[in-house]
Amino acid sequence: MYEYGIRVHLISPGGVATDLVNKVRPDLEKSSLIQPYEIAEIIVFLLRFRNNAVIDEIQVRRKDNIPWK
Repeated sequence: MYEYGIRVHLISPGGVATDLVNKVRPDLEKSSLIQPYEIAEIIVFLLRFRNNAVIDEIQVRRKDNIPWK
């Protein structure tokens, strides 16, 4: 869709401190979860640079989650 100026960003964070995660994964340490405002800041960042930059990738994971290999 590049020729039409369409850009898509997929935001799929895991381990965000929400009521849903508390119910589904009560075993997770709450202090290690990503806060909703942190995801909101990433969205604002993407929107701020939508006209003059292409953001190829942003990887976000819990601070105690082992990086992908």
